[in-house]
Amino acid sequence: MYQKQSWADLFEKMLPAALEIAINEEPLFRQGLPFDIHDNFGLVHSDSTTPRRVEMEEFMKNLFHKIKTYLPMDGAVDQMCKKFQHDALPPVLSDTEKACTVYGDTAVMVENGKVINRVEMGLDTKIRLLRKNILRLVSEETIKIYFYNENSLEYHGNELSFMEISEEFAPAIETLITAYPEYVFIENLDVPNDDDKMQIADALWSRGLIMTEYPVDIVSD
Repeated sequence: MYQKQSWADLFEKMLPAALEIAINEEPLFRQGLPFDIHDNFGLVHSDSTTPRRVEMEEFMKNLFHKIKTYLPMDGAVDQMCKKFQHDALPPVLSDTEKACTVYGDTAVMVENGKVINRVEMGLDTKIRLLRKNILRLVSEETIKIYFYNENSLEYHGNELSFMEISEEFAPAIETLITAYPEYVFIENLDVPNDDDKMQIADALWSRGLIMTEYPVDIVSD
């Protein structure tokens, strides 16, 4: 049940990252080791209680305590959830769900580039995430959305799927995450203008990450 989801797994991600942050923030970590550390530590000196050894022990413990203040708890949990996105099997949709997602989109292009049977959402369309954990919003070099609905049935048969979004679009994703399982109007997505709201909704729709409350009306060009 807790395979790769234990406190130990979380700390394996947090501690190296915390140390890296501490090294950058605290000059003490970048100081050279005392020249006599080799004369006070190691197997031969493990039972020693000399004042010099005690002094260095306290110094090292104090450094370790400093690392605690830099634990990237949110980032480490995001990285664990990112791994889940790669490990998970794609969701199985009911016929009702398919009718409210891109998987039920019957749009086809005919001659002269004309599209028929195309679905079109509007600001008054209500949407929600396909599943509670269908995606994970992660801040790395850029803002990325990782998701598992495009995974293969074979374990890690595909590369981890993701899409990059602009930072100003992140609040819209947060709106959907916190609202789940409730539907929200596209016009209520937390982004600056209506064009942006439709852009992010269309992007999520095209990747199969959201569903509408009811099947979307079909239009033809």
